[in-house]
Amino acid sequence: MKEIKKYVGLYLLAYIAVLAICGIFQFVSACNGASLECVLNTTQINTIVSTTAYVLTPLVAIIGFLSWKNQYNKVTMSQLSKEIYKSLDDKNLLAYRYRACIKPMGTETENDIVMQYDLISKSNQLYDQIRLLGKLTDNRALEKLNDDNRTAVLAIVLNISIKLENNVNIEDVRKNYYVNYNEYAASLKQLRSELSNYIIV
Repeated sequence: MKEIKKYVGLYLLAYIAVLAICGIFQFVSACNGASLECVLNTTQINTIVSTTAYVLTPLVAIIGFLSWKNQYNKVTMSQLSKEIYKSLDDKNLLAYRYRACIKPMGTETENDIVMQYDLISKSNQLYDQIRLLGKLTDNRALEKLNDDNRTAVLAIVLNISIKLENNVNIEDVRKNYYVNYNEYAASLKQLRSELSNYIIV
């Protein structure tokens, strides 16, 4: 409503300004500065009002369209941000549960492999969505946080795999997992904070 009032006010100001300019021009050129009656007659006023309306109406339509487009973009970005925010919760849960995959080599189950696939798949899907939002908003910080977050997830998965393949002690692998998870959680917190700027409540 505030936006509409602003544009209506601007429109009326522009209308009055054009009327004043036309009136002054009429007074000086057509009336030779002789009398205001020449400018203020009904025919002249109707002509000025009609001409002004033809000029300003397309401008009002353009302003209205741009205002609608701006609001539509904000709503679209808000919806996308909400979807991403929810998906980040799902990915975080997967990353936390991934500690269950820390087992001696050769004892992993099909569920462990599925969990690893789900975590990487969810991470890649979210990466693309956040990248799109970053492009739409021209937010470089969001794009950087997005890169950091995906790198942190890959570190969780790859470090566990590499250490288990090299027969590193399981307790050391677990400690390393928590270090990687904490780095991931810190980047996740920053990412959520940046996303909240685009969410319309």
